[in-house]
Amino acid sequence: MKKISVQVIDQCLPQTQCGLCEYEGCKPYAEAISLGEANINKCLPGGIRVLEQLGTLLDKETEHLIEDMRLKQKAPSVAVIDEQLCIGCVKCIAACPVDAIIGTGKKMHTVLAADCTGCELCIEPCPMDCISMQLVDKPDTEIEWQAFAAHAKKNYIRKKERIAAQTHNSRQTHKQQVQANTSSEEAAKLAKQAYIKAALERVKKGRS
Repeated sequence: MKKISVQVIDQCLPQTQCGLCEYEGCKPYAEAISLGEANINKCLPGGIRVLEQLGTLLDKETEHLIEDMRLKQKAPSVAVIDEQLCIGCVKCIAACPVDAIIGTGKKMHTVLAADCTGCELCIEPCPMDCISMQLVDKPDTEIEWQAFAAHAKKNYIRKKERIAAQTHNSRQTHKQQVQANTSSEEAAKLAKQAYIKAALERVKKGRS
């Protein structure tokens, strides 16, 4: 197998971030392929198209894998929320890797079809079982496939960066609160010591 960079392999993948390949996302799968730790027939959303691309890229035979992939490949789809049943729990919003679901707590949620990659990660955490998948047309050309993947990857990276920033800010806020509490406790301790010292001084003066 030819040694190809993770970036080049990742560019072949559909960027659905679905985990059906048994890796956390498209890039981890690309890394595993690059290291020779994963087969090239695990991307079900990419199907035969991605299988053949990876085979060509890595100089690997794919003919014996085509029929099995034809049976397993996942057709393009988008999530649809039954808004009458949605309770606004935001669990689907947290699960979506590309921020394709909008809404707030206890308010109706809606899927942005243009951003949904069809990963289905929102279905399992929904306590109301009100999310279903709806088949959509496949992109007609390789350019359209690449545009879909680029858009999905941009949204995925943007969400990861947003979560990282929120986590950092939360930690900073906690650190500041701890420091403020420590300062307050120290100030209270010093004030108590000063009060005791002043009281002792008054007692001494009274005795003299």
